[in-house]
Amino acid sequence: MNVRSPDFYRINIKAAWQLVSTSDKEMGMTAYPTYNATLRGLSDFYETGFIPTVEAFVALSPNNDYHGNLRSLVSLLRAYQQGHNFDDCVISTYRACGTRAWGYLSGEVSFLDKVKGRKITSFRDNILYLDQSRRVTVDGHMIAIALGSSNMTMSEANLALRSTTIYDDVENAVMALARQEGTSPCAVQAILWTWRKRTLGIKMDTQMDLFTGKTRWDGVIPPEEIMPYKG
Repeated sequence: MNVRSPDFYRINIKAAWQLVSTSDKEMGMTAYPTYNATLRGLSDFYETGFIPTVEAFVALSPNNDYHGNLRSLVSLLRAYQQGHNFDDCVISTYRACGTRAWGYLSGEVSFLDKVKGRKITSFRDNILYLDQSRRVTVDGHMIAIALGSSNMTMSEANLALRSTTIYDDVENAVMALARQEGTSPCAVQAILWTWRKRTLGIKMDTQMDLFTGKTRWDGVIPPEEIMPYKG
């Protein structure tokens, strides 16, 4: 990928922002508070620490949708609570991600000492600290928006992330827009993420049918309604 100027990314991000709807803003503004509250509920229900629960959740996020992520997390939380091993867990993402999540949950591995990837550490920071977080989770959708591409695949976007400057440039553009709009960087990112998913017809709520049959993608989910995967 040709390296673009910071202005190129800023222009595309601002152009996308002009297209977001009121519903995009409403859903995006509640996204991280919803993650926070849902994960806090799980940590209380399963009697695990809130920070390790968040760390396990973000470790499970690669190649996983939100609700598959929650079900995978509950698979680990329930097994840990009942004194089982990770080998007994069924998850919907890579086993290596599950192994890492189990290590953070059990306290055998320190997330902050071990993890250096900016996307996953930003995701953790955004969920834990909400509006106080000054970091931006730059995922494939944000890369596609910054490049002005409506048909970029996530594989192509992840390849573009290997550029030495694109993460900094996109993060700076989102932070500047957040200052302009008087909101948090993670809220701007979540609003744009919601907008892209909606305009491309990428559903965000289908997995909820596995829980209650209701469409509650943007609501806090009671812990007892999130079922673990069964082997």
